[in-house]
Amino acid sequence: MHIIFIHQVFISPEEAGSTRHFELARHLVKKGHRVTIISSAVNYLTGKVNDRFKRKFLSKEIVEGVEIMRTWTYPGIHMNYIARFISFISFMFSSILGGFHAGKIDAVIACSPQIFTGVSGYVVSRVKRVPFIFEIRDLWPKFAIETRVLTNARLISLAGSLERWVYKRADHFIINSPGFYEHLEGFNIPKERISLVSNGVDTKVFTPGERYNPFREEMGLGKKFTVMYAGAHGRANGLDTVIEAAKILKGRSDIIFMMVGDGKEKDDLIRLSEGYGLKNVLFVGAQTKRKMPEICRSADVCLAILQKREAFKTVYPNKIFDYMASGRPTILAIDGVAREVLEKSEGGIFVEPEDPDALAETVLTLYNNRELAERYGENARKYVVENFDREKIAEDLNDILLKVAGNTIGCSASDRTAFGESHENKKC
Repeated sequence: MHIIFIHQVFISPEEAGSTRHFELARHLVKKGHRVTIISSAVNYLTGKVNDRFKRKFLSKEIVEGVEIMRTWTYPGIHMNYIARFISFISFMFSSILGGFHAGKIDAVIACSPQIFTGVSGYVVSRVKRVPFIFEIRDLWPKFAIETRVLTNARLISLAGSLERWVYKRADHFIINSPGFYEHLEGFNIPKERISLVSNGVDTKVFTPGERYNPFREEMGLGKKFTVMYAGAHGRANGLDTVIEAAKILKGRSDIIFMMVGDGKEKDDLIRLSEGYGLKNVLFVGAQTKRKMPEICRSADVCLAILQKREAFKTVYPNKIFDYMASGRPTILAIDGVAREVLEKSEGGIFVEPEDPDALAETVLTLYNNRELAERYGENARKYVVENFDREKIAEDLNDILLKVAGNTIGCSASDRTAFGESHENKKC
């Protein structure tokens, strides 16, 4: 089969962030499929166009057998809401054109967040007469509304209408967290049209190892007890809580909070830290995915955190699986399904989101009990290998694609199912 993914914020191994889709695509290629990923030329974390793609409407490259097509997109993803909207719309149109240039295909997978990729996926699927699969990675626009990124009543109404429009037209849905089932059921989508392809980790890449590695030496961490956060520095991440916890532990010179990543709120966080005169917070720029295994191993404890929002109880942040596979204990300031994973694994400690006192206290608990921290890390590694290995998850995706699209391979255009119908179990 030839599968195309439409994914505005796709990240390659040479960039910073989650490489979920690259790893899934690479596995599909190993299974004999052809995979094309249509993505923006704008880097999600920096909001800037990669120099390699400047002044080009469409660029193509092949990385480990995966075809990556970068299309022109307005670079406004980290600006105001109007600029973000223009960015979404520009990618919607350019990705449709990219889809038309992809040649003969057998299925389209459009990836959220932002719902406009669903329009792209639907249009390409109808022109190509193939199944349209919508992958939900975030509940957009619900998350944007809860975090007050989206506040205009008219825009909220329009976003909700577009969400319903896309959901009505998708032949199948992929979700990366079991917390999303209830949301889709609210749109009367039957469970047989929903498949869980969970977030996870390449457990052969993220492995336990020596803390005192070159990265720790490069950062000048010495033997300091290092609490690491790695990921986006955005409003939803609630990282001001980390700065407040560091302030509480200001007098403990042997404990340091290492903040790895980039995002819209990073400059404000640096100013907050400097305003408190904190010497126990180290800000590190965004790192490539290839570098992250070593960085995770350099930490004593890893931290996953989001704002205290009801919607965030539904998410499986990818970073917690990276931490767990690295054999490091996790402090988790996210309630809901992610908490269930951590507690089942006995791989760390949950703290209430937006509670810096609880966070500081938990850091001290693990600092004072290294054997407990080691045990949590060992438990986490064992659990994630058994339940969230990316290769096993990718095999699930392969099975789903064979089920949804496999029976339409070789069909003539007139034989393929009509608008709005499911392609599952279609015989030609």
